[in-house]
Amino acid sequence: MRNKILGLLAATAALLLGGCIDMTTVVHVAPDGSGTVEERVLMKKKVAEMMKSMSQAEGPEEGKAEESPLLDREELAKAAEAMGPGVKLVSAEPLETDKGVGYIARYAFEDINKLRLNQNPGQHAPSEDGPPEGKKDEPIRFVFEPGPEPVLIIQPPQKEESGQEEGEAGTDAAAEAEEEEGEDSQMAMMMMQQMFDGLRIRIQVETETDILKTNATFHDGRTVTVMSLDFGKLLADPAKLKAFADSGADSVESAKKLMQDIPGIEVDLNPEIRIEMAGK
Repeated sequence: MRNKILGLLAATAALLLGGCIDMTTVVHVAPDGSGTVEERVLMKKKVAEMMKSMSQAEGPEEGKAEESPLLDREELAKAAEAMGPGVKLVSAEPLETDKGVGYIARYAFEDINKLRLNQNPGQHAPSEDGPPEGKKDEPIRFVFEPGPEPVLIIQPPQKEESGQEEGEAGTDAAAEAEEEEGEDSQMAMMMMQQMFDGLRIRIQVETETDILKTNATFHDGRTVTVMSLDFGKLLADPAKLKAFADSGADSVESAKKLMQDIPGIEVDLNPEIRIEMAGK
């Protein structure tokens, strides 16, 4: 029984966490549909130091200067290609704050209609073998309608047809988890706490001109927040933490629905977010 619960937690970690990542992505959009993507990624210093020690034990990679455990320009260039045709990496630089170390990367695109933004932070998990196997690709898509007052439509990831109703996933695991008591249950919750501590995901869209009209749930000036998830807030509520574990949530999209009523969490559940922009 214990192995099944720990297996569920491990699967959740592989799909969601990517090493306690704090990720903020801002898509800047011009009135002609071009723009940039700014990606800010941080990892806890203690985790980065552990990675650094492991790297030093293996020996430095030839011809590669040490900057940040997350900053790999070759991988970021590949990430640009995965974002869509014509997306290019413009710059990448190391970043260090009191919260951690990481990088800021900037990408440029000519046509936002071709942009695909993966909301799953697991792609940033530092590993010689690449992202965790089984990581879900959860792309946010965009539709741009040009004109005197351009319209941008943000399309969240589409729900996969799995034959299960929403909230049904992980039912067996939830039933098994209900049977767990004492040491096993405490161990499972401790693992969840360690995995969620420091995991934050924020995705925003910022228009170059004023927003004339929008159905966005979270809108401030020229900025629309698609989602702002702080998984650490689950730690303050053991009941919600257990409910999350029991749900079998294995993607950011499913996590958004489970976390929407937690204070401080911003999740726009509109099927589409429509933004009417002022022209040049």
